[in-house]
Amino acid sequence: MSPAIVDCAGIVGRYLGVEQWPVWMGLLCFALLIGASALGWGFNRALPDAHPLLPIGCLGLLAMCLVDPLWSFMSPVFNARPNIASPVALAATLGYLALVVACIQSCGPIWRWVGRLICFLFLAVGIGLHAWWTADLGAALFISVASLVIGEGHFSWPMLAAFIAWPSSLIALFAGGFVWAPRGLLTDSRSRVGINLATYIDFLSSPSLAIAILLAGGISVFGFRFFFHQIRKLGKLDGRRKVLPLIALSSGAFGLLHPAFLLSSLVLATGATIALLLDAVQTM
Repeated sequence: MSPAIVDCAGIVGRYLGVEQWPVWMGLLCFALLIGASALGWGFNRALPDAHPLLPIGCLGLLAMCLVDPLWSFMSPVFNARPNIASPVALAATLGYLALVVACIQSCGPIWRWVGRLICFLFLAVGIGLHAWWTADLGAALFISVASLVIGEGHFSWPMLAAFIAWPSSLIALFAGGFVWAPRGLLTDSRSRVGINLATYIDFLSSPSLAIAILLAGGISVFGFRFFFHQIRKLGKLDGRRKVLPLIALSSGAFGLLHPAFLLSSLVLATGATIALLLDAVQTM
């Protein structure tokens, strides 16, 4: 629930005072956790087969869709590396939507169609009514399709090639080519369409990448075999545990020509690694 809590705290701080931001963060943490618990109680009563993470996914997705991350720590504007959309918020939205689709599968065939309807509404409302906080239509389409395909367990390795050669990415590549616009400062109208090479540099120089490399190095040194053994073990116990790693991998493939998603994939991969490590310790 951390991304949803940070997102909501930002908008509350905007209207009630940034100085008390830690207070709003604590209150919203309490409120959203109580809301998730109440929603979970309702799901248990109405849908006994619902996965325990379903209420968290639903509440998190609702918060990320309705609240603009512009005023939070995830802001794409008020930070050292401005972007057209917040990579962290995109990663959170993608993760929550995939979680909802994956967790609703156990409720029965009818509820699978509810998951598909949620993905369709996310896409239709976002594009048709411009309701969401990102104007990146290619990203909205990718989030919907990837969440549905991976959440329902239909992932296959050739799909990575399709995510790389995504229509919106190819349009940007052929219409504008590669451009250089550091910090989003455009030099001409062609730069609006092209793929910004400066975004790749921002990713390679980001602290998040350094932290991820240190985490990967620690795993490779102290627990490489144990980690991947537990991944295979947990995947056999519950295939939904593979959703977040596959979403991170797909996001990275999409990010090769849509560089904003490179950081999104890193955020998802870090979250997936931490979740798998916690599950591995609990199942020892």
